[in-house]
Amino acid sequence: MLNGLNNRGYVDLPRWAHSLYAPYWLIRVEGRNKAKRRKSYREVEKIKLDLVERGYCPELINAICRYLSNFRKSSAKEAMAFG
Repeated sequence: MLNGLNNRGYVDLPRWAHSLYAPYWLIRVEGRNKAKRRKSYREVEKIKLDLVERGYCPELINAICRYLSNFRKSSAKEAMAFG
């Protein structure tokens, strides 16, 4: 499902996972503003619940969320293990 790493260490996300990208970007950017981070985490939880209800694998969703929370190659490799 995940197509692998390209030269920057990014993983091509499945189409259904793109809705998680914006909230995780806000979480990374809003470093010290705890209220905005909490709001983004609540939005992520709603999206994750919706994805699980649609029938996607919870382990894969969690792996993608770990990858989106920090774009390191190690987290991308962990996400690949579930694909």
